[in-house]
Amino acid sequence: MQIILEDFGEALGFRPYTYVPCCGSKNEHTYPLLVEFGFRQVMAPVAFRYFPDRPEMHCW
Repeated sequence: MQIILEDFGEALGFRPYTYVPCCGSKNEHTYPLLVEFGFRQVMAPVAFRYFPDRPEMHCW
């Protein structure tokens, strides 16, 4: 993760402090790791959401 953050910073000139996964999963280790790498806020998908008429919204 540190390498990715450094590459991001070099390419765009700033470091991200917000983490927003696309249809990602999370567990009890996710948030402590994000804090360890300096993220200040997270927007995470809600588990078990299912929209049968909207396949683009499926998160698994």
